[in-house]
Amino acid sequence: MACVLALWACGDDAIAPTPDGATDAPRDGMATGPILAVDTTSLDFGVVGVGDSSTATVTVTNSGDEASGPLTTSIVGPDGSQFEVTTPCGVVAPGGSCTLQVLTRVTRAGSSTATLRIVASGVVIDVSLETLGTNVDNILVMTPALYQLEVLVGEASSPTPFYVTNVGTTTHGPLVVTVSGENANEVTVTNDTCTDALLAGGDVCTFDVIVRPLFAGTHEAIVEVAGGVPSPLMAPITTTAMSPPGGRVRAP
Repeated sequence: MACVLALWACGDDAIAPTPDGATDAPRDGMATGPILAVDTTSLDFGVVGVGDSSTATVTVTNSGDEASGPLTTSIVGPDGSQFEVTTPCGVVAPGGSCTLQVLTRVTRAGSSTATLRIVASGVVIDVSLETLGTNVDNILVMTPALYQLEVLVGEASSPTPFYVTNVGTTTHGPLVVTVSGENANEVTVTNDTCTDALLAGGDVCTFDVIVRPLFAGTHEAIVEVAGGVPSPLMAPITTTAMSPPGGRVRAP
């Protein structure tokens, strides 16, 4: 009977590949050949500045009873040029492992995805790759980016924290927090550590927002943080103000 499977097993005792490219457990007394698997099927490099690089690793293990053939790797997909394997593997011994180092060198802004394809002994294992390139002109991030709430007329909302994070490496500031929009007078900023702050790479500042609507209906305002890049950062606030039971409004 001809052998048509990847790993040197034929006939009724053939070993079927599993979805991750490894093989099912061998039957007692059978030679299995190499059985390859990876410790992860995806690598997310996160946010990387344009012109910068980041590395991650994938470990290939061989739980079989024979050495693998030489491992070959390739990067496939539309954004393959953003990734490369910098530390390759050779043959993986029985019970052994080998670690591939993958590098992303970001050359443009936006999301980049590709696939690391590992091939050895007829086994193909795919590992998804993803990174988000960020321009040096877009390295401050405010969360939440949108704030929606419901409040009784005349009542103050609970303080809601906002965070401004410098995901780049350049210091920005001094920062200034302001509120604009049609109903800006109903919004108060408290516990503000952002105004006048110089935010270095990786640093975070915070402030709380409290809304006290003056009449029923939908209210709009915008929290703005200026002094960084981009400037200003803006987070819209949409408040649904509801009349209190009995229509009596508590004085502020």
